[in-house]
Amino acid sequence: MSLKPWWDYPGQDDPKYANVAPPEELETSKAEQALDEEHLAAYARAVTNVLWTELAQSTLAQLVDGLPLWDVVYALDHYGLEQDEPVFKHRELCAGVLEKTRAFLLAFEPESLYVRTDVLQRYQSTPVGSEASKLPLIELIAVAVHAITAQLFKQVNGGLHQNEKYPSDEYYAKHVWRRRKPTPFSLWRYDDPEQYPDGNADIAAYWVEDQIFGGIVLFDRGESGTEQNGVWFHSARRGITVHVYTLRDEQTASLLLFLESEPGKAPCPFPILGDRDSVRRDWEISIPKYNIYRDRWERKFRFRSYYWYNHSQSYCRACDEDPVEHPEWGHSHEP
Repeated sequence: MSLKPWWDYPGQDDPKYANVAPPEELETSKAEQALDEEHLAAYARAVTNVLWTELAQSTLAQLVDGLPLWDVVYALDHYGLEQDEPVFKHRELCAGVLEKTRAFLLAFEPESLYVRTDVLQRYQSTPVGSEASKLPLIELIAVAVHAITAQLFKQVNGGLHQNEKYPSDEYYAKHVWRRRKPTPFSLWRYDDPEQYPDGNADIAAYWVEDQIFGGIVLFDRGESGTEQNGVWFHSARRGITVHVYTLRDEQTASLLLFLESEPGKAPCPFPILGDRDSVRRDWEISIPKYNIYRDRWERKFRFRSYYWYNHSQSYCRACDEDPVEHPEWGHSHEP
């Protein structure tokens, strides 16, 4: 019996694992023009609730400052912080930065924000407060916070530390194995400016999203790729999990209560983090196999098929059988 060559095995090139190019530009609409009065009020209230949390103000203030705080970066997974990087000595916000951030928030009008048209329409198509409106509202707020952050990132143009290279060219010449950080506000897995319509501004927006919410906000899109069958997060925090995890019912409920309540009437749930009770999916196949994403183009895939993913993980399964961290490894390996 002769063995087939490696390139002739099933699943060699699965179209579901093909990388999706980002759109050159996303269609946006002004919120007050896309939403009726009732939907607009609910949206504006939810955005305001998020932005005026202490966590959101501190996070956005770091953009205005131009560098993240050392303790924030130190808590990130796979950041690769070195002592000669400017952020290593950045232990507190520079004077006046928090005041500038609050001035930006005071002047900000949620109704005038340009948000993705498809997301606005998805929320507008559901009755306010109905069960059907819950996940579209969460998506709208996540996308709105992303848009606000991208706007602020471009507006401050590097902040007070705009002249500090991060790290310097000399650092990368010396450490040739290090991947260059496109901006100090970057997350491993969401740091390729060519993958996003707004480049580095989108990368910074994902960073802020992770800091405020507890992770990048994702959804189970189902077979059609357009559904919302549950909220998932992808956190960059060290010690949580590198994989995507679903929000438990009580976590989703606390998030919705906060978004839908009048300001100051509900406890802030942020950051919402995964634990041993959180259902997880391997981040490397969460998009092509499980259809868990906000946008299919948000990350590139390392594997061309489930076959090659499964093949590459075989050595890991020999020494790691954690059913919580790697639920796929205890199941059938059919693609």
